[in-house]
Parts: sequence; structure tokens; C-alpha cells
Amino acid sequence: MNADWAAQASALIAATGLSVGAVERWSLMGTMNNLLPWEYIKTNYSPHSERSVVDAAFGSAVFVPLTATVQAAAGWGAAIADSPWTVFACALALVTHMILHYRVVFGFDGSDQMQGVIWGGLLVFHSSPVGTTRDLALGFIVGQLLLSYVAAGVAKLMSPIWRSGAAVELVLGTATYGSPMARALASRRGVSAIASWATMVFEAGCPLFLLLGYSGAVLLCVGGAFFHLSVATLMGLNLFVWAFLACYPPLIYLAGHYL
Repeated sequence: MNADWAAQASALIAATGLSVGAVERWSLMGTMNNLLPWEYIKTNYSPHSERSVVDAAFGSAVFVPLTATVQAAAGWGAAIADSPWTVFACALALVTHMILHYRVVFGFDGSDQMQGVIWGGLLVFHSSPVGTTRDLALGFIVGQLLLSYVAAGVAKLMSPIWRSGAAVELVLGTATYGSPMARALASRRGVSAIASWATMVFEAGCPLFLLLGYSGAVLLCVGGAFFHLSVATLMGLNLFVWAFLACYPPLIYLAGHYL
């Protein structure tokens, strides 16, 4: 695997996630616009702002899903276009990402943050003709991946509820992140404890996989894919799959060259 292949694979996976997110934005257009009206959101920036063209655009019900669609299209452009269009596409994906954060403010999660990391890293990668800088850009993506896992794992380890083994059952018992199938599975004896500790150990200890070199990086990716697919199936957090799996090609590339 070379650096260009890793960057292209990362863009393809990330763009798939953006497309899924755009479809969700369109399907929830009316609901989201009622929950997060621009007339309220803009007071976060300027309580007494005058109505303007920006207000008219940001207040439109189609603004968020349309912007998400443009971002997804830019992502696909970055995955298939040749330079210098690749640079432009990465920049557009990153800019639309920031616009969405400015407009929506609330409701973003780790998958959205990781999308910003990916497109920022890929923008630097495609903008640089120097191999070292390109590897550093991919390393930035991988570093953020490992940091997010470790931070989440350590936070869970500090929680008495997670250490008790009850956390997974409690989470899957909620209306937001649960389902009848998930609740039935988590309520079985020992399942919640095993799932809770497996999650904490994997997240907090994931850098240790890299001590095994390239094979450890592959194992980390396999374990991570299983983890995110399970979360998507049981909790409905399907966007995490694409955002985090998009970081795996750079991880495998760097592991093959430096470990």
C-alpha cells in the first residue's frame, strides 16, 4: 500500500459516510429545522443581528441538507478527481463541514469531528508535494483516531457505572440508543459486563496493538470495524462506522512503513 492509495481509500470511505449523513439530513429536514431554527441559533453569535441574505439562506429548511449534499459531492470528488481538483474538493468538503457546524451548533458527535479531521488531513496531504509532509498529514489523522479511542476508554474507566459492567445495558435500555433486540441481548446475564469491559479495554488499550507492528495495526482495524459495526447495529450510530473506518487505510499504510 502506498500513501496515495491510503488517501484515496480514506476519502472514499469518508465520502460514503457523508452521503449517508446527507440522506439522513434530507429525511429529517422538517424536524431538524423546527428543533434548531436559525432565529434561535444566530443569537449564539449576535443577539441583535439584522436580517440579511445570510439569514435568509441559513433560515431556509433546505440549507442544512443541501450543504450536507454539497459536502458529500465534494468528498466523492476528492476520492476520484486528479490534482489540482483533489485539493479543491478536499477544501470544499472541509469548508462545508465548518459551515454546517456554524449553522447547526448542537447535535454533532464524534463522527462529525472525525470527518473534519479527515478532510483537514487530506487537504494538507494533497496540497504538499513532499513525501514527509504527506506522511505527517496522514499521521495527524491516525493520531486523532488513537487519541479519540484512548480518551473515550479512559473516561469510561473512570466511571463507576462502566466499571460495574452495567453501562451497556443501561445505554441500550434508553429510547434514543436502544431497540427491543438490543435491550433483550444486553439484559442477558453477563453480556453487559463483558461488552462494557471489552469496550473499555479496546478503546483505552488500542495503541498497544501497534507494539505488534503491522500485524497489530491490522488487528486493531479488524477489532475497530467489529466494534463500530456492532454499535451501528445495536445503537443506530451508523455514521461512526464510516468516519472511523476512513482513518484505517492511513493507519495500515503508516504501520507498514514505519513499524
